[in-house]
Amino acid sequence: MNVSDQDDSRASRITSAGVHLRDERQHFQGKLGDFSVLELCHILIQGGKSGQLLLFLPEEEELHAYIYFSKGQFVHAKYRFAPDDIRQGDAVLGNILQMKEGTFDFIFDKPASAITIQGDSMSLLMDACHKADEANRMQ
Repeated sequence: MNVSDQDDSRASRITSAGVHLRDERQHFQGKLGDFSVLELCHILIQGGKSGQLLLFLPEEEELHAYIYFSKGQFVHAKYRFAPDDIRQGDAVLGNILQMKEGTFDFIFDKPASAITIQGDSMSLLMDACHKADEANRMQ
């Protein structure tokens, strides 16, 4: 996903969770095996955090998905289904929450480039979880 609001570079693969200061912004990075996307979103919502959660698939340097938060609320999300199929908004939250492998990078206080999600974030998070459970049961 070539996205202009993406972090400029990833100097190296993320190997363990940690907090780093880079480009004047604090980052929280780690592996999705250590924290699920659901856990990360819950922590960011409950903590009233603002910033951008970047999600990368294993062995890929290219951004796969991201979610922006503003004061603990979802405000924008994008998900790459295929190189030419990128969707955004609350409709992709379920897909993002199902990501099991890869790495994450949360950039604190990075403002959203757009607002594509409105509504209570905890309700949206629970709704996305229910939809994901239903989809898994249908398979």
